[in-house]
Amino acid sequence: MTLPAAGGSRAVVPPPAGLPDPASPTQPMPLPEASTTPECLSFDIRRALDMANRGSLLIETHAAGYAAWIRSTVCLWMPQALERAEAAAGSPSDTARWAGLINDADQSDTDLSVVAQIRAGAKAVHTLLVALETSAPPCPPVAEIADRIAAHVASRRYAPGMQLSRETTAVDLGVPAELVRLAFADLSAVGVLIASHHRTTVCGAPDERTGRVRHLADRLLDSFAFGLYLPGDRLPGADELGNYCASDVRLVTEALQLLEHEGWVARTRGRPALVLASAHLLAPRPNAVLPSSASGKRPAPAVVRQAMHEAHNCWRHRRFLPPEEVAARWESLREMAVQLLTACAGTTVGPPDRVRHAVLLLREAVHAPLPDTSLLGLWHTARLAAALRVFLAFTRG
Repeated sequence: MTLPAAGGSRAVVPPPAGLPDPASPTQPMPLPEASTTPECLSFDIRRALDMANRGSLLIETHAAGYAAWIRSTVCLWMPQALERAEAAAGSPSDTARWAGLINDADQSDTDLSVVAQIRAGAKAVHTLLVALETSAPPCPPVAEIADRIAAHVASRRYAPGMQLSRETTAVDLGVPAELVRLAFADLSAVGVLIASHHRTTVCGAPDERTGRVRHLADRLLDSFAFGLYLPGDRLPGADELGNYCASDVRLVTEALQLLEHEGWVARTRGRPALVLASAHLLAPRPNAVLPSSASGKRPAPAVVRQAMHEAHNCWRHRRFLPPEEVAARWESLREMAVQLLTACAGTTVGPPDRVRHAVLLLREAVHAPLPDTSLLGLWHTARLAAALRVFLAFTRG
């Protein structure tokens, strides 16, 4: 069955002059607005149904206006109907259904001189518009989805080393998960992604690890400025420092090498790194004011443990989360940390120097700003969770 061309050469017939006020329920309806929004579609569906159910005398009285409305409505919505028919090309039954609806609507305005034909035309238009409203819009092609994923990789929304799941990516892009699977396969073939049966990972950029080393070194400098480690102090070992920073030992070692090269620390084989006097240039500020909290109550331990567990797992597996969700999780965990710092003041237990270190570690993590990229945001959230875990070890309850 051949589908009619979109719009055709049919001219839109203007309504006859002198039609009564269309706002009255007994008067004919005006021409459809030149808009194909969902609201206009729903409104035209109600118009067509109302026309199909109107009395014969009213239809005879305003036959010219009704005929003009049917012709204009068919011309307005036919391009969308043809687009949906093309999108259904993979399903013979769906294609046949759309072909029947389109042909019925296209032939509905061939002769609109009698009441029965006008009523039948209105019913055909109503059926087509209902099908448009209830059918899903056509999906973008796989190539377009792949281009959008590649653009997110280039902008670091999907950062190197981050794991992408079909479901999360489908929600992020607003497309079906099955099409995301095909796009993943295309992008893995050209080296943008590394796809396997169980996971899909963004390929690492050559400078990705270097950037993380620089970022960790900057975070250590922030801890010097905050007074967590003062000039003359020995830093913890690489293992312990890695636990505080949610980083592996190799990354910590490379960050310390960078700080040694820049003159902030001194390293001796077999001994922890020493903070040099140059750290005075970082203007320590140990008495920074805590940000305000929406609630002064201490959060439930189970809620805190669950939040820390999720932060650790998201960073460990490098799972993609939209930046806004990363920010929401970080803000939630940060508020818990502020509540605990306030509620547990004076109730800590343990050696004073260890307690002081745990408090400063958490305060510094609370004050650290959230980075722009979602991957570093996951890292900072995990680092805040690690500092919170250390702090909780020195509190009662």
